[in-house]
Amino acid sequence: MKAKGAETATVLDTFIQSIVIAAPVEKVFAYMTDPRHYQDWVTVKITRLAGEGLGSSYQWVSEIEGMEFHSQTAIVEYAPNQKLLYYFTGDAAGYMPIFFQPVPGGTKVTWVITLAAKVPSSAEPARDEIVKAVRETHEQSLQKIKAAVEKS
Repeated sequence: MKAKGAETATVLDTFIQSIVIAAPVEKVFAYMTDPRHYQDWVTVKITRLAGEGLGSSYQWVSEIEGMEFHSQTAIVEYAPNQKLLYYFTGDAAGYMPIFFQPVPGGTKVTWVITLAAKVPSSAEPARDEIVKAVRETHEQSLQKIKAAVEKS
């Protein structure tokens, strides 16, 4: 959030979301870790992508409630078909472990998102709307993953 000379506040949130995808864990994990598919399911605009698997990273821009956030995300833990850990820094900072669990009928994907976003102090009253928008965009990502994997 480029707030030239303006006072900033921090919006904090932690939330958990899950979905069951009718596909084997190997297929779900492969889709979610293939950089060619990132822009299909992430709700941010990727501006630079580097690498694949552990240590891969991407820079991104997101607009929420009229504010633009610039951040970078890296995969800092990578356990095939079990877990990913994304760590992000910048205007929105935090981490997001993603767990892959075989369940009857497919794979349960669960992510836990902990973030701190810098916003202008004037946006502090919109905190609840910002949190709601972030949660909704992540839910949309899960739905996009489910649709893409189950379709293929």
